[in-house]
Amino acid sequence: MRPVVIYAEGGGDSANARAEFRAGLKHFLERAVPEAKAVKVVPCGGRQKAYDAFRSALRDPDHHHLLLVDAEASVSHAPWDHLFRRDEWRSEGADEGQCHLMIMAMEAWLVADPDALAAYYRTGFRAAALPHARDIETVEKRRLVTSLESATRDTQKGAYQKSHGWTLIGRVDPAKVCARAKACGRLIDTLALLLDT
Repeated sequence: MRPVVIYAEGGGDSANARAEFRAGLKHFLERAVPEAKAVKVVPCGGRQKAYDAFRSALRDPDHHHLLLVDAEASVSHAPWDHLFRRDEWRSEGADEGQCHLMIMAMEAWLVADPDALAAYYRTGFRAAALPHARDIETVEKRRLVTSLESATRDTQKGAYQKSHGWTLIGRVDPAKVCARAKACGRLIDTLALLLDT
């Protein structure tokens, strides 16, 4: 079985922040697919850096390489087609199973599990401020962020910041996220298939 490497958008620019995001995303994936302990997560900071790292890695045929980035907008096409139309990113020969999107952004996956957010932020957290859409991928990125900020403004941790997300991704329940975000389910199914062979 070829090892799996995920090149992920996120983690900011500092080594500590990337380590925190790596640990959070790994924990999330392992809760969904226990075999994902073997998956290597490479936090790349920005979207372009993630794409560039993925593209460079494709020269190594001894690993399964996956790209995981925010969609940044509504998705109505296959992942590579979406990224080409929005960013002019080419697949460079990678197949559809190697491209995965957080639709519209990582915050969608966080909002999908209000219970995990309440446990993290505790006193002052207002779940009613979060979008209640069954399909969380229909909620615009700006609304995802502003609703999180509103829901957390009066908590001891203060209003939501991107750095909170790097911890929270490891705390949300993958089953709840997959139930409200089909792109997450697609990533989990891909990992389960790759790690079962």
